[in-house]
Amino acid sequence: MRLHHVGIIVDDIDKYFALHFDNELAAGQLTGPVYDPLQDSYLALVEMESGSAIELITPASDNSPVKFSSKNGAEIHHLCYEVSQLGQTMERLRTRGMLPVSGPDPAVLFDGREVGFMFSRSGGLVEFVEEAE
Repeated sequence: MRLHHVGIIVDDIDKYFALHFDNELAAGQLTGPVYDPLQDSYLALVEMESGSAIELITPASDNSPVKFSSKNGAEIHHLCYEVSQLGQTMERLRTRGMLPVSGPDPAVLFDGREVGFMFSRSGGLVEFVEEAE
């Protein structure tokens, strides 16, 4: 299991990217935004030169399960880990007390790879994405 990305809810993906990642101090490659009907949100992935990644999330409507409450334009939403066997990982973590939230479901932003979300009482929302083949 390795850290795949940090998910951040932002009020405007393009403006946030331009302000924070489209410069010589923190250059990043933007993929997206794409609309995800399961989350009723727009998603984009910023891949940094260091190899780390940040997912930018903007709810598309008030019906989105992604809730945005920050007054300063951004808030951390989740950590995402890449795993080799998503279903087995989620079941093992469920038996250890994590609560399933959704998935496994195909992820629009990750070329249809399966993702699942779980909630940890000690760590908040965690996403898991199946490794690419």
